Amino acid sequence: MGSGEMVGQSLGHYRITRLIGRGGMATVFLALDSYLNREVALKVFKARDDVQDTFLRRFEREAQIVAQLEHPNILTVYEYGRYNGMAYFAMPYLSAGSLRNYLRSQQPLSPPHALDLLAPILRALQYAHDRGLIHRDIKPDNMLFKADQSLVLSDFGLVKVLPDEGDGDAFSAFESHTNSIMGTPQYMSPEQIQGKAVPASDIYSMGIVLYELLTGHVPFVADTAIGVMTMHLYEQPDPLCQQHPDVSAALEAVVLRALEKDAGQRYQRPIDFLYALMQAIVRDKDGQGQTESAKGTAKEILSAAPKPVRSAGGMPKPAISPRLKQSQLSTAVLPATIARYSGAQPEARPASGRIVSGIFFLLLLALIPLMILWIWPLLTSGHSGPPIHPTPAIGTPSVNPQNIHPNNLWPIDKYGKQIPLHFTATRGGPVNYSL
Repeated sequence: MGSGEMVGQSLGHYRITRLIGRGGMATVFLALDSYLNREVALKVFKARDDVQDTFLRRFEREAQIVAQLEHPNILTVYEYGRYNGMAYFAMPYLSAGSLRNYLRSQQPLSPPHALDLLAPILRALQYAHDRGLIHRDIKPDNMLFKADQSLVLSDFGLVKVLPDEGDGDAFSAFESHTNSIMGTPQYMSPEQIQGKAVPASDIYSMGIVLYELLTGHVPFVADTAIGVMTMHLYEQPDPLCQQHPDVSAALEAVVLRALEKDAGQRYQRPIDFLYALMQAIVRDKDGQGQTESAKGTAKEILSAAPKPVRSAGGMPKPAISPRLKQSQLSTAVLPATIARYSGAQPEARPASGRIVSGIFFLLLLALIPLMILWIWPLLTSGHSGPPIHPTPAIGTPSVNPQNIHPNNLWPIDKYGKQIPLHFTATRGGPVNYSL
């Protein structure tokens, strides 16, 4: 049954109303859920007859995993089902469109605008990677706008599950059997073209998307898909700074690292890529001093990223991502962007107030020894008993290493009384001691 013929038909309790889009492996329809009376996006997969069983088993397992993902910037999967040899996902219908549609009228973008758009996607990608999932089809078409104008990552149909020890790479075996390359040529990494996708492959694809946001076009363009893939393998992109006046050398260096041909030379985690982007854009926007302030904030965001956790059965186990405290958020640079992606509101206290408080605290610490030297003689000057000696500080030996008699530690008069030490200090000068 062709995609046009499916309009007006039903798949289970979903009645298809119109065609939304068509890809190489699936077709997306707008459908009505007759049970809950709501519109959904219904993605229908149809495989070749010779690999249909393997294809459907693959997407069934992937659907089970993707349905467990709970992140505000990952498109939810409502349901997975089969009908007449076809598999389908039911997902929320987002009417605001994709980043691809947005770019048709809004490119190129400024660096801060590009960061604001891609930061939630990078955090969503970090969430997926922490659960052993490689997306493998990162592109503007698969980034959809929610009602609040933030982006969500969609289309995990090509997701690769990293194998556990002893489990074998069943998906790699499937791809070899079907003799296919998974992905979109304009956004594929060199190793993905060679059938060896790794987590850093998604970093490369995100670098391509960022390049496109800043220039209005992808870095590699050719007449054929083979030509594009050959350029990914051997060519270098044209310099960014020659195409966008606001792209600095620091920002270009970040993008080029994400586009390294060698996967090991790229950022290894999406959160690392996000941190580097923040640093470069903040440096350009507010100067080096502000960059150091943002550096601590970015490190807090980076440290909050959960580590991958696997269950005994081989399925990725959800990891707990701690919420950042309000005091960990930046207030000096890009506060709305940073606060949105850390899950809290920016702290209202200005950075200058924190600096003044820190200086005051250091001065107070410096005055404490002088206050002790001033008060101590007053406490001991009228004492008629045996000489009083200060208690050794914690962590220092209480044994007298030179075997000096206690009376010799302080000057005493002929009656055996201690002679107190007095000191005077001039403003900004040395302290003078006298008997």
